[in-house]
Formats: sequence, C-alpha cells, structure tokens
Amino acid sequence: METEKTEIIIADKFYSFINLKEDFKRKYNDLSNKGYLLSQLENDVDFMSAFQDDFRKTDMEPDVNKYWRLIYTKEQLDACISNLHNVETTILHFPLESELIARKIEFYNKIKEGKEPKDCYTHKIEETNIYKQFRAIEDIYNRFKEMKGFDSSADSLRQQAEEFGKGLISEIQNINYEPIRTKVIELVVNDKDNIYSYTKSRFNKNFNKKEFEDNYAKAKMYLDNYLTFFIEEKQTKTSFSTSKEQEGIIKYIEADRKFIAKEYALAYVFGLYSKGEHIPCNRTNDAGLDSKYLISIGAERTENKYKGDTFYRAVKEVIKYDLNNIKDLNNISTDWLNAVLTISKNDPEIIQYLSSKELR
Repeated sequence: METEKTEIIIADKFYSFINLKEDFKRKYNDLSNKGYLLSQLENDVDFMSAFQDDFRKTDMEPDVNKYWRLIYTKEQLDACISNLHNVETTILHFPLESELIARKIEFYNKIKEGKEPKDCYTHKIEETNIYKQFRAIEDIYNRFKEMKGFDSSADSLRQQAEEFGKGLISEIQNINYEPIRTKVIELVVNDKDNIYSYTKSRFNKNFNKKEFEDNYAKAKMYLDNYLTFFIEEKQTKTSFSTSKEQEGIIKYIEADRKFIAKEYALAYVFGLYSKGEHIPCNRTNDAGLDSKYLISIGAERTENKYKGDTFYRAVKEVIKYDLNNIKDLNNISTDWLNAVLTISKNDPEIIQYLSSKELR
C-alpha cells in the first residue's frame, strides 16, 4: 500500500509540471529558497500555471544555460554533470567543467560587445509578484516560529500570536492569485513542525528545548485558532448569528486590518488628485519629490502605523505605477479600492474622482 501511495504522489507531481514550459520549470527548480508554502503548492496545476504566467511578465536577464544548450546537446550537458559527481556515463563526448566555464566567459564577453544571441535570455522568477508575496509571508511565519522576544505568559503568547496572525492575513490578502489565499492559511494551520527548537538546542547548550517547544505549541494553537476563525468567518459570513465572543473577534479582525504603507500612500495620492493638486515636489531631490515634507506628514497620514520615511518611500514607489490602470493598481494591492475608501473614510471627492477614471 505504501508503494502505491508513493507512486500516486510522484504521478501527481509529474502531472503538475507536464504542461509547464521548460524555461519556467528550470528556473523554479533552481530557486535556492522556495520555502515551505511554495513547496507545498507544487501539485496545484492551476497555481503553478498562474505562477508561470506571472513569470512571463517579468524583465529578461542573460541565461548562460541557454547559451550552453546552443552548443551542446542535453545529453552532453547531463553527462558533464554526471562526470562532476563521479558518476559513469555512456556518452563518449561531452564538455568538461573547464570548457563550460570558458563558454560562460565567452557568453558574457559577447554581452559586453552587444553580440549576445537574442534567444539566450530568460525571465526573472525572483521578480514575479507571486514569489515576492510568498517570500513576505514566509518571512513573517519564520519570525513567528523563531519566537524571538516572546513573553512566555499565556496572555502574552495569545496577543503575540494574534499580532502575527494579523500580519500573515494582511500579506496573504495581497496574493494576486485569489483561489490560493485560503489554501495558504490552511497550510500554515496544518504545519506542525518547527526546526528552530532543534537548531537552537544544537548550537546553544543552555537552550531549554522543552520550554521553547511548550511555549511554541501554545502560541501555535492561538495562531491556528485565529487563522481558522478568519477562514470560517469569511466562508460563512454569519457574523450576525455568532456568539458575543465570536462577534468580538470579528470586529477585532476587521478593525485591525493592517493596511500596508503603499495603501496609505495611494489614498494620499488619490486625495490630492481628486482636488486637482499635485504631490509636493523638490527639484533638488533625485526622485523629484519633497521628501522632507512627505516624511514630516508620514506618521499622521498612516495613522501612526508607519514612520515618515516609510510613507515617503511608499509614495515614491506608488507613483511609479500607472494609477489609471486597474492592473497596475492591483499590483500595488489586490484590495486597493477597499483600502483607499476605508483610509479616506469614503471621501466623496475621491469616490467621484475614481468613478470619473472608471476605477470603481
């Protein structure tokens, strides 16, 4: 039975990759740090296809692997790799490592001379929105797993777990591929492993592994409860028929929806545009913005959630996009419209401006 199960898993994984282009498959497999969440979604055909579509939209970069494949066959390159690992091969003629290095130098010299083959470029998988979004989620989740600075009292563990829960939900809501959002939350809830207890105990003899694992188990339970209730509330939408305690949690989640700095910046920019005003400028600044002024109003404009320089950088980032384009706005935040209206308290001028631009 165990053999059959293994074969099914392999077949499923093979199926999920079979319709993907070789260029994307190789770039995906070459990722040095996929992270727990991405690796758990490799069997999701629709998600991997959406990931590939996102990949095709990114900028291009030189790819020496494509240059090698213009010169050598796949079998020759595979034989070279086998030889490097001291594995015998039936291929008689294949390049040595020194030859590949020489070809690599040749390739980059051609780039400098502007003579590189046009078909030796590929997209940047690290620049896809999906990869960036998943890295942001993984970073928050890994900080939670490490529990650095956590107070071990029950109330504090609950509070800290819920703070991380809010942060995770905020980032997960930014995933452009909507069908996967709930699945990501479920993956976090179902993840029971934490390598930090092993790593810390291995390198620190004074580390209390049992105490860490006990505290982590409690914090993870609070985090799981918070995320699970968020899913249930979202799916059932029965906030009026829940208990008083549940109603309190719903209000807590909704009231504390953490807007990202770019959402505050977008609300600010649209507020100016709706009044026919421009973003304050300073020609001596290389970004063309009055950084001093924007930093000075940043804390107030973000309801004291972010520092002034974070707000300034967010404004600088937001105006790089075409703010008359829904697709670009969705790249800033998939929940940008709700964020702008909430932050601006449904400002009539902003609503009218967005309507005039056919953005709502």
